[in-house]
Amino acid sequence: TADRYRVRLLLGKDGEFKYESGIMQAADDQPVAVKPAKTSVDESNIFLYHKTTERTIYENALKKAQGAEDIILYNSRGEIRESTIANVVVNQNGNLFTPPVTCGLLNGTFRKYLMEKGKITEKTITLEQLKNSTEIYLINSVRKWRKALLID
Repeated sequence: TADRYRVRLLLGKDGEFKYESGIMQAADDQPVAVKPAKTSVDESNIFLYHKTTERTIYENALKKAQGAEDIILYNSRGEIRESTIANVVVNQNGNLFTPPVTCGLLNGTFRKYLMEKGKITEKTITLEQLKNSTEIYLINSVRKWRKALLID
């Protein structure tokens, strides 16, 4: 099979462009082990709504993963935001929901595409609702749909 590559274009403050690329690891069919973050994230942080290289919030959350591959972040009201690298989708009674941007998340391109196609709908999701969801997915434009398993 042909390798899949990830390419990232960066724009510096000086207006200069540079790019990074690398081979992506093939995804397996195993669910991604995820945990809720230890603490909430302030949804007023402007960097949460834009794709930037400022990833301190995400990196700090991942440092506390302890056996999980990714962390589910939530805001000060206990509402699910996103994971450190993906938007979150939950299956509740056959309906696929994703948190609204107002919860403090990046409106990812794949998320936006799925919403425009009517495949997912915005709905506020609490930590308790996340735990009681039939299925949890992490979605992004690079990896698409990845099933997630919430662990303690």
